Amino acid sequence: MQDCAAVLAESKDPWLRSDCVLAGKALDAYRAGHTEAAMALAVSLAEPLAVWVSTERTLPFDVEDKRQTWKEAVPLYGRSKYLWADRRWFSGQGIDANRLRLKERVLAGPVPSFFRVWQVGSSEPPKNLSRHVVAHQPTLEHFTRHNARLALMLVCSILREQQSYCAELRVMGDIATEEQHE
Repeated sequence: MQDCAAVLAESKDPWLRSDCVLAGKALDAYRAGHTEAAMALAVSLAEPLAVWVSTERTLPFDVEDKRQTWKEAVPLYGRSKYLWADRRWFSGQGIDANRLRLKERVLAGPVPSFFRVWQVGSSEPPKNLSRHVVAHQPTLEHFTRHNARLALMLVCSILREQQSYCAELRVMGDIATEEQHE
């Protein structure tokens, strides 16, 4: 959790401010022993972040034809963003996972599990961190300190990647941050 706090302290881009403040509040809740509150807030933050990390800009393709095939599959996203990450990262949609850097593999690793499809009443809720369980049928068994830590780590790792991405955009586009104006 110290590493998560350090990442949040380093993530100063104005575009990330709201997410970083809320992630800090989730971290504070976790440290105060409010596991359920910390996990619920972290999962809420993690959903759009996990979708972001699964978008084209982060995906290596082995040939241009496969990138085009991927783009044509985009309408699938509108029907089920929860299957998006699994189909993009691990289901052979033209992505050469061997070309991913270790950091990218670690970053994307928990995303498909986080979005694992599960519907209320279909089966026993998964024990591992699941966005669906948190949103649709929260249980005491699911809101563990372990799952709360996983949700916080997922949020903070993606925010760290977004900080790098924002910095690159600002350099490429010569976009000033608020700190540079001061």
